[in-house]
Amino acid sequence: MPRATVMCVALAFLAGAAHLPLKAVTTNAVDIAALIAAVDAGHSETNGWALSGLSKYAKGADNPACVKFDTKGDWLESNDFGARIVGIGFALRCSATDTASRFLYVRDLAGAEIGVVTNCSRANTCESQFLSFGQDADFSQFRIVLDGSGNTGVWGIGEMFVVTADPVFAPTGIAVVRTNANYFVLGWVNGANTVSNRVDVYRVERGAGETVLFETGFDDFYGNDGSTKDFSNEIPELLGDAFSGERVYGAAGTNGICQLGTNRALGSLRCDGISDYSNVVLRLRAKRYPGDNAETMIVSVDSSGATNQVETITLGEDYTDYEIDLSSITNQGSALLIGYYTSKSNRRVLLDSMSIVRKSADRETFVGTRSVPAAAGSATFRLPFDLTPKEEYRFSVRAINGDGIMSDAAAVEVRALPNSGSVYYIL
Repeated sequence: MPRATVMCVALAFLAGAAHLPLKAVTTNAVDIAALIAAVDAGHSETNGWALSGLSKYAKGADNPACVKFDTKGDWLESNDFGARIVGIGFALRCSATDTASRFLYVRDLAGAEIGVVTNCSRANTCESQFLSFGQDADFSQFRIVLDGSGNTGVWGIGEMFVVTADPVFAPTGIAVVRTNANYFVLGWVNGANTVSNRVDVYRVERGAGETVLFETGFDDFYGNDGSTKDFSNEIPELLGDAFSGERVYGAAGTNGICQLGTNRALGSLRCDGISDYSNVVLRLRAKRYPGDNAETMIVSVDSSGATNQVETITLGEDYTDYEIDLSSITNQGSALLIGYYTSKSNRRVLLDSMSIVRKSADRETFVGTRSVPAAAGSATFRLPFDLTPKEEYRFSVRAINGDGIMSDAAAVEVRALPNSGSVYYIL
């Protein structure tokens, strides 16, 4: 980020911001007296401002009382102004003039330098300085730190004001208000301070395909006529090396049905083979064991021994298809636990099939951008984008204020009609 431009201006500027080379600004006077009172009381915070190592600079014949920075590393941190800061004005005094080797540096909260005061022309006499920040500045809070290469220069701040750019708000109510075979009409409402809009157009391709990572119909599972058959130790052989299980059975008197748990103990399948859960879903065809309690089955993830619930499923008396989105799992590579319970007896699960699938993500292709004047009243603007009939598009609209700052985007998606080739926007 470029350093600030330093200008000397009279602090009488506090009376109004109209003389700044900015189109939309708000001047915020800083209560230095409150900062001095906090210093005197030994406090480290006041009015949202934080301070460390500061003291009071006694009032001189021609100087106001100041907050004093006299030890390298002393700092003052502002509150959050809630808007982009475009300037900071000071009344400053320094114990040295050309010989000063320590200065007040203005830094953002990440520690990057965004401005520095300059030498005063006279020692121990308040002078006015103003730091002006360009349009690429993007901070609403700052820290002032005494720093430098030597030990010369005790600084004080007697007055200060902060100038912020007026905010610009995202358009609201964006919608397709009319369509026919040849064009769209889009509508939206601009907020205060908007002088123009930026319209970006993207073609949207919905993810239609998917990749099967694992699937089984439990064909190798079977039960005895009157009892279950325990397959717990054979799970890696039957389902693959990524799988293991505890109390996993072939249900009594069935073929191709997997039973998790007994009437007295819990059961679960564990999968350790998923390295990335992005766009991954788990599909189950399942029901509860006949006559068991209507309990929920829990799908969880096990990361370094800590089990976190992903989804609960209320099982019915009939087989039902369930799809569980696993994209919320942020600990990639964690084990997936299927059929893990919080309570025990008579909570058996019957699985008819199971699969793990990665869905294709939606893809956006940038078509173009246009600037649209935010004219007063109602007006129509042609945006010459060539669209493909029947394809889906997303229109993203941002407001821009007089300082060149863009808002967040408002967006609407619409499918191009047959024979459509142009897009219109109506304010």
